[in-house]
Amino acid sequence: MKPILPLAAALLATLVAAPAFAQEGAPAASISAAAPPAKRGSFVTQLELLPRGKLTFGVGDDRASTATATAYGVGVTLAHDVTPNLSIGVAPRMLLGVAGEHATALGKQLDLRARVALHAPISRALQLYGFLEPGYSFIFVPGNEGDDPSGFVVAFGGGASVDLPQNAFLIAEVGYQLGFQSIALPQQDLELSTDYLALGLGAGTRF
Repeated sequence: MKPILPLAAALLATLVAAPAFAQEGAPAASISAAAPPAKRGSFVTQLELLPRGKLTFGVGDDRASTATATAYGVGVTLAHDVTPNLSIGVAPRMLLGVAGEHATALGKQLDLRARVALHAPISRALQLYGFLEPGYSFIFVPGNEGDDPSGFVVAFGGGASVDLPQNAFLIAEVGYQLGFQSIALPQQDLELSTDYLALGLGAGTRF
């Protein structure tokens, strides 16, 4: 009977040691299976159609407004994800064809804007978002030899993005921008401001 005792002790030691070895190996498996860190930067190039808007001009309370001609824009957005649901960045754009609906001379507009966006994932590839873009704008009036109108602007709107392979994605968004541009005169500022509805399509990449 004596030879049986060492054999039983060896089997018991093997059974007790097996879970320990399994637990020691678990962290290595977890590390190897860990997902790569999420990419938090993004860059988007966007084309915009501005089918409707308002051009306001005048001094003080003596002001008038007219509908705008259809304008076109191109812009970029550079953003950083602070959290999965919040991003901050910049969103400059250039508008072409800035004018009243019956004007023959077409101007340009440069909008230099910051951007804050809230994101709501719908699925792994689709998300909705809303944005706010405050900034400063310059209107370049054709034939103007004096100061160009400039001033504060704020845009707001929403959109959707769809992920593609290789960190690429597509976006579609709609927004509206309020403008408060004017020209500083010795006696009183001359208002020449634009409000625009914008429809945009773009493509971007994450990095």
